[in-house]
Parts: sequence; structure tokens; C-alpha cells
Amino acid sequence: MKNLRPNPIAIALALGSAVGVAQAQVASCASVTANNATGIYNGAVLNIDGNISVTCTYVSGGRNQSLYLGIDNGEGGTTRNLTRQSAANTLAYLLLRPNNYVADWTTAAGRNTGNNTDGGLNLTFNFNTANTLTQNFVYRLRVAAGTAPAAGVYDDSAIGVFVRQGTNTGAIRASTTFIATVSVIAQCRFTSAPTALTMNYTSFAAAASTGTSNFAVTCTQSTPYTLALDTTSGTLLGLNYTLVLSAASATGTAFPQNFTVNGSIAAGQAGTCATANCSGTQARTLTITY
Repeated sequence: MKNLRPNPIAIALALGSAVGVAQAQVASCASVTANNATGIYNGAVLNIDGNISVTCTYVSGGRNQSLYLGIDNGEGGTTRNLTRQSAANTLAYLLLRPNNYVADWTTAAGRNTGNNTDGGLNLTFNFNTANTLTQNFVYRLRVAAGTAPAAGVYDDSAIGVFVRQGTNTGAIRASTTFIATVSVIAQCRFTSAPTALTMNYTSFAAAASTGTSNFAVTCTQSTPYTLALDTTSGTLLGLNYTLVLSAASATGTAFPQNFTVNGSIAAGQAGTCATANCSGTQARTLTITY
């Protein structure tokens, strides 16, 4: 009888440590805040600086993490529009990024999507120094010089601000909105002051003597206004005269509008002049009300 012995089988196990396993970069951004932009536009370039504050906390992954800050534009292009309250008028504006305020902050995909494809800011949060960090950034709202909007209050509400992980397509970590409001104040001014109104008259003249004063007024677009003299008649050197405005009211166009004051001395008046020639002046007041 033979003894049966099993053949030995050698099994080799290769054991080693796993390396190169990717860790997701994750930051929790507890808040992003943006203050509202408010200003008054008078035809000159208007710049309003606002602040955006981002607070994020380290969760996992590398201690140096990249985030992306974008601002929604609401119209899908670089030019944005403020809309006049209770009216259809608009006022174009831009939102500019830091670094000389040349580049525009745009969001091609439209309001509140956060898909900023053309001009956000790439942020770096170094969580080696602390687990929670806050960074502040400036935006600039600009209304170009030379436009002539109607008087009123213009605004653009719910302008979205988004913080994303990594790039403009990353997961949204925080979002907020802010409001842009620009006031255009109604105003009128004399573009050119009234010229002297001169009337030459001879005693007992058979025909009336007339004269004209010219002036121009510029008022904010769509602003209604009235014109009035302190008096429409008077007496000078014993001669009775009358004054008439070419128009008593108008609506501003943001460009000069021309008017006249027409004077007349009726025929047949003697006047009071003890010498061969006499002259006299009176000051009259012309008022714009708007």
C-alpha cells in the first residue's frame, strides 16, 4: 500500500499599497454677497464701484483650490440695459472687471444660469492658512457719456452672482443677486441766454415798432416744461409795449430748442423825450419751470 501525499502548490500573493487615487476638490462656500449699485446720471460718464465678498470653507481634496466667480448679465451680451420704471425707456450700461476696468463681465447663457462663458474671475483659495477664508472683489458699473435718456429711475434687478468649483462649468457652491439703479434727474437750462430786445420808435409813429430776443433751452429728454415772463407789458419812456413768447411750453429732447420773445410798441404814442434822442432799458425775467 502506497502512502499518498498531496503535491504542494505554491500560491504567491503580491501585496502593495494603492497609490494615485484621485481626491475630489471640494470647498463649501457658505456665502457670497454683493452690494447694490446706485448712482445719478447727468450725461457724463458714470462709474459706480460695488463689492462682492466670497466666504468658503475647506471640505476635502487639495488645500489649494480653484473657484470661479461669474456675474450674470441678463441680456446674453456684453451690453446690459437698465429699464425705466413705469415706462419703456432703457439705459445701456456695462459691468466691468478689476484690472483697469476694461474687460466686461458677461454671461452668454442669460439670467441666473451661472454659465459664465466669457469673462469671470478664476479664484484661488489657499486653505493651508485657515479652513475658512473670505476674499473680496470689485465690480464697476459704467454708463457711457453722451447718452440722452428720459428723466426717471432706471434699474436692473436680480443680477446673478455665482461661485463655482474650478471653472465656469463647475458645480455652483454659492449664489446671490444684486440690483443696479441709476436715476436720471429732470433738468433744464438756457443753452443760450436771451439776447437784448431792441425797439426803435419815433413819437406818433404811424406803424408799430417791433423787436425780437432769441434764446435756446435744453431739457432732459421727455421732460415737459413751461416758459413764462414776469410780465407781458410795460411802459418805458412813456411808451407802452407788449411782450409775447413764441411758445409757452414744450417737451425736452436733450438738444437745444429755440424760442423768441417778440416785443411791440403800438403806433400813435407820444412818449416822454425832452431831447432829440432818448434811450431807456428795463430788465425782464424769463423763467423755465419743469
